[in-house]
Formats: sequence, C-alpha cells, structure tokens
Amino acid sequence: MAKVTWTEPALNDLGRIYDYLAASSQSFDVAERICDELLTTSHTRIGRSPKTGSLVAEGKKHGAREIYKHSYRIIYVQRSDACYVVRCIHSSRDLARQLDPADWPKG
Repeated sequence: MAKVTWTEPALNDLGRIYDYLAASSQSFDVAERICDELLTTSHTRIGRSPKTGSLVAEGKKHGAREIYKHSYRIIYVQRSDACYVVRCIHSSRDLARQLDPADWPKG
C-alpha cells in the first residue's frame, strides 16, 4: 500500500474546485461531497495500486499518471513507496499549461 500525499498545488486546485462548485450549484453540500470523493478516490485507488492510473501524455517522461473521478483528472507521480497528487483539474482544461514537473517531488 502506497502513501498518498496531496501537494500544495493540488490542494489549491481542490480549493478552487470547491469554490466553483459551491457557487455554481449554490450548495456547499454538493461542493463538499464532490471534493471528499476526489480525496477518497485518490487515497483508495492510488494507495492500493499506484500503477492503476493511465500515463499522462503531457507528463509521461516524468512518470505522471492520472485517474478520473467525475469530470476531474487527478494527476500523480510515484516516488519510491509514496505517491504525490500534483494536480487535480477539470478534464476540459488544457493540462499542458497546468503541469510543471519542476515543482514535483523528486525521486
């Protein structure tokens, strides 16, 4: 079982997702439920099987993988026995503009 850690940029993404969902749905409950599901999914799926995610074309040479929950891409990298969620963005956004491997944990 791998330890899953959300990086600061990923947590910032999650905060923006919460704010957007709360405003667009006019429901803090909806925003909280979806953000909780993103966190839970990352810990259960990635933690159990770090190689479960598909390689991300934009970050392939750095070992970036992704899993989907709702319409969100949870982007992570594995370093030894730990996995780091580096971004969490809506699938409609341009991922290449969002990824900066220089900010990722080194392994």
